[in-house]
Amino acid sequence: MLLSALVLRPGDAAILDGIGNAYFGKKEYARAVEYLAKAAASSSVPEAQRAEAYHTMGLAYNELENLRAEAAALTNAVTLAEDDTPWLTDALYMLGDAHWRLNNASGAKSAWKRYLARSPTNAVEVNAVRRRLLQYN
Repeated sequence: MLLSALVLRPGDAAILDGIGNAYFGKKEYARAVEYLAKAAASSSVPEAQRAEAYHTMGLAYNELENLRAEAAALTNAVTLAEDDTPWLTDALYMLGDAHWRLNNASGAKSAWKRYLARSPTNAVEVNAVRRRLLQYN
C-alpha cells in the first residue's frame, strides 16, 4: 500500500518513513535503511521525526553489524532528540558501545557520560559503562 502511495507522491517523507519502518518490522534492515535515510534527509520532516528515523536506522545498522554507520545514525538521532524522548537513554548507551567497539575513546566517553547523567535504571549496563569509563582514565 505504501509503495503504491510513493508512486503517487514520490519523495514524500512520511511515506518513506512508513515504508522504512515497515521493512524494519519485517527485519529487512538494509531496505529499512534505504527508505529511512531518504525520509531523514527530507527538509520537510520535523526534527523529532528525523530523530526517530535516525534512531531506527541506528538499530538497523546494529543488526547489520555496521558499526560506523550505526554510530553515525545514532549520533544524528541523539543530537536531534528532545530530552524527554523515550529511547534517548538506550540510544546513548548504544552509541557509546558502538564508539567503544570502534576504539573511539572520545566518542564513547561523551555518549556514556550523557547516558549516566540521565540516571539509567539498568544496573548491568550502568556497571559496564562505569567499568569501561575507568579504562579511559
